[in-house]
Amino acid sequence: MIAAIYARKSTEQNVSDDAKSVTRQVELARAFAAEKGWDVIEEYVDDGVSGVVSTKLVRRAAMFAAAAEGKFEALIVRDLDRLSRNDEELPSLIYSLRDSGVAVWSYADKTRVDTRTAMSRGMLTMKATFAAAEREASQERTREALRRKAERGEVAGGRVLGYDNVRQGDGGPVIRVVNEGEAAIVRRIFEMAAGGKGLLRTAKALNAEGIKNPTGQDRGKPTKRSDQWSSTGIRDILHRELYRGVVVYGKTRNEYRKGKRIAIAGDAQIKLDRPALRIVSDELWQAAHERMEATHAVYLRRTGGRLNGKPASGLESRYLLAGFLRCGICGGNLIVSKRTGKRGRPCSAYICTTHKTRGDVACANRWGVPVNEITDGVLTSLKQAFLQETVFMDLLNGMAAAHRDKPESLAAQRDALTERIAALDAELKRLADAVAGGAAPKAILDAITAREQERRDSVAKLEHLNGLAIEGSDLVTLSISNMKELREELEWEPAVARQSLRRLLMGPIVVTPKLDAEGALLTFDFAGTATYAVLADEAWRQETRALSGTIPRHVQQVWPRGDSNTRHAV
Repeated sequence: MIAAIYARKSTEQNVSDDAKSVTRQVELARAFAAEKGWDVIEEYVDDGVSGVVSTKLVRRAAMFAAAAEGKFEALIVRDLDRLSRNDEELPSLIYSLRDSGVAVWSYADKTRVDTRTAMSRGMLTMKATFAAAEREASQERTREALRRKAERGEVAGGRVLGYDNVRQGDGGPVIRVVNEGEAAIVRRIFEMAAGGKGLLRTAKALNAEGIKNPTGQDRGKPTKRSDQWSSTGIRDILHRELYRGVVVYGKTRNEYRKGKRIAIAGDAQIKLDRPALRIVSDELWQAAHERMEATHAVYLRRTGGRLNGKPASGLESRYLLAGFLRCGICGGNLIVSKRTGKRGRPCSAYICTTHKTRGDVACANRWGVPVNEITDGVLTSLKQAFLQETVFMDLLNGMAAAHRDKPESLAAQRDALTERIAALDAELKRLADAVAGGAAPKAILDAITAREQERRDSVAKLEHLNGLAIEGSDLVTLSISNMKELREELEWEPAVARQSLRRLLMGPIVVTPKLDAEGALLTFDFAGTATYAVLADEAWRQETRALSGTIPRHVQQVWPRGDSNTRHAV
């Protein structure tokens, strides 16, 4: 049997030693496979990711995709909560693997997950409930322990810019101590805000001067800079009350919804005065916040009190490729920015968010690829790969040929079913005559019921075989009709087309600016991968195609100024 292994390391502390090490999980799973005599073809590992944050379980998603393609028949895990610790999600994951023909085995107790009976399915749900309950209880214990630390004035969180976490004595409590070097950076940020610099300008100025962010996080992506400042990070610093000597704990708490961790309002806050932790004076704090409030008031007057920016959560973007494009230099997202051309004409372009929020030091991609050009280029590449009738017919030739190559087999099966249906009709007629003659014992009625059921099953099988016998040209015509519907979706409106793109694209589309020897922009190259599922003999075959293209450098068109001296031809 062909098997795969899935391992995940929990971010929680109250788990077994085996669960804390993905390497140990893989070793034990391989030993179990060797004991069974199975061949392990792949190891899928999510290291240091919570079992309830499904959006970050990248390797788990890859494992399910491989299972759907039939690449393995058994999945080995330590126990079920390695797959998920969300009671709303775990049973559906097991059923999805079952429907893909994959059996799930736990090497901890050397048992297979059984879903054949209502009782076993109920036990599966109970196991998921118990795992989720233990996770919630663990979170509550951790929350209470941190709350007690905060009440005692100890560190109840992680690293904060401007402070060092110092342990008192051997095994004593951890407290915060002002780090004068980092405190100077904090004061400068407040001074820049009080002087009128915005969040983005402050971040770009610090990055341009080479001042590193000491608390930058390692995102696990080598193409992204972890020591750069961002506008969101600057905003958090300017609103952190700890810098004026006030410790706040419990302002928010985490909840998990739709596979994501979100912050919601806390139940009860703790506020403690700690003058020894003061970095920013009350005068500087007040000056910075008064300046930010004044700037915000001007912004609201300019926009008529309406918020600007992206739509609220849950609303679809009106730009087809929003969220699908990545910068080829730093890997950051490309977002839409509205600009004004040299002649005052408005234009929209996808720009690198890393460059926008962190400056040239973080990413040198200062060029924006025009929205219309990149959209047309990606759609053209998609149509060339899948959505042209000549190309799509090539994808279906295998299906049509398969039907033409086995007509004898299909005909023999149809003939056998036709004969059986005729025999069943004759038996049913004789049984009906016996009932009409007054002989209606229970055995005859049972025989009628059984033969009627067999006849219905045989008719259904015959109809299925007749469907498989469709001529290849008719099958291609039907599939082309579906393909035309997909093409119309992409050309209709973005809200509908984006749903189609989510089905087609396998990962983001990477857009890379190409420069000449002098650093001038020449073109934008884009590359991605798309997949299209073709149904053949009750099985889906994935057809994968590479998407690529080149967008020429955008040149501003010259238009008449429209002043009093301009005379247009009539």
